[in-house]
Amino acid sequence: MAMAMVPQARDVPGDAPSTLLHIRCEPGTDETRYRLLLALLEEITPLVQALPPSAALADVRSALRYWSMTAFELARRIRGTALARYDLDTRIGIAPAWSLAAMASARPGADGITQVGSSPAAIAAFLAPLPVEALHGMGPAQAETLRRSGLRTVGALAAAPLVTVERLLGGGAGRLFNERAHGIDPRPVTPADPAHTVVERRDLGRGTLDAAVIRTALLHTVEAVAVRLRRRRQVAATLTLVVAFADHTTLSRSRALPRGSASVEELRLTAYRMFDSLGPQRVRVRALTVKAEGLAPSETARDAPRPDCPGRRPASAPASPPPPKPGPAPAPAPAPARARDAVATADRDTRNHGGPVPARRRDRPGDRRQRLIRSCHGPRPGEGRCSGAGHRQEP
Repeated sequence: MAMAMVPQARDVPGDAPSTLLHIRCEPGTDETRYRLLLALLEEITPLVQALPPSAALADVRSALRYWSMTAFELARRIRGTALARYDLDTRIGIAPAWSLAAMASARPGADGITQVGSSPAAIAAFLAPLPVEALHGMGPAQAETLRRSGLRTVGALAAAPLVTVERLLGGGAGRLFNERAHGIDPRPVTPADPAHTVVERRDLGRGTLDAAVIRTALLHTVEAVAVRLRRRRQVAATLTLVVAFADHTTLSRSRALPRGSASVEELRLTAYRMFDSLGPQRVRVRALTVKAEGLAPSETARDAPRPDCPGRRPASAPASPPPPKPGPAPAPAPAPARARDAVATADRDTRNHGGPVPARRRDRPGDRRQRLIRSCHGPRPGEGRCSGAGHRQEP
């Protein structure tokens, strides 16, 4: 059955523009592409709230001036980029309130985008013809109760007295749906991630077998992951690599890091090892996805960015010693065993010969040979052995 066309109410000049975007993914979207969509939204505006498993909310009020675009143009850019990068089809609703944007994204126009103006007349024109079960948050039992009472459309619910709606649905639910039937929803956008994960993806066009191109793309992907981790002051415990091929097959590898890290070097080496473990590829590589999981707050200085170096501090950098504590001077450390043996030998020689034994001079070329000759044939004529006190006898 064809879906009834919903009129798109545009902003009226002079009214505040609608700036809330509700992005709805197609059913069955996997977690990786969903997180990639969240990363794409964060490139547009910092006010992004994840609504798992397949929706998100974005406030582009501050992004309109930065991008010099309208909310509709930003929505069209988001939708086109998600389709081109990640092969992800989305439906986007634009409205001044959360529930209105969600209802608009559930009824997309011909281009996948539905915009509701911010004026009361535009809001009423969008809501009035909708069935009552289309109201955001309305359950089937509540909708059946309203239909039995003759309130079959949102317009009829908005026109009904509040006391009547409260008697039918209860006090809290009656007030809530009466406000939403008038387009009132004061809930703000609260930036939040669905889980502790950072995902980056790089596309390689139609695919390539060039190892240098693949490794360069993998390096850029890892660097983007590391930058996001350091920006959030977090470290990753596990790194996952997903390789997509031109024949639409994928292979994935995961490695646990020895310790939590946001270091580009450690993440790069781990990613390279995982890619090498896949072996030589006979099918062109189409895309690379790197996922950092098991995130935790960074508690070590080695993963914190420094002003003089955007990367990490080398793990081998020595830590500065702590300042000395006030108090009595510590006892001198005991001398090494070799030094103690030298002192004992000097004392023994002093007792045996009446004085210290002078250090033997360094052998010159031929000295060892002369000593060997004298030991075998005796001293030369006129050459005697010295046996005076304080000198060692030649062997």
